[in-house]
Amino acid sequence: IADRVIVMNGTSSTRVSIGELQYNLKELGIFDEVHVSTINSNEEDSANFSFNFNISFKLKEEAKNEN
Repeated sequence: IADRVIVMNGTSSTRVSIGELQYNLKELGIFDEVHVSTINSNEEDSANFSFNFNISFKLKEEAKNEN
């Protein structure tokens, strides 16, 4: 977290759930610029197939002042 920008790295079993996370963060109304910058498949272990992703979002100024 730096200058109201939050960057997260995560792992998901589906691409759809990454999209749902992005959508839900936007719908909260306290973040701007919600962006998934990368999605990479992890094919090394076929039994535990997953997607690694990076998502960033910025805390809105008015949300920062409420806390």
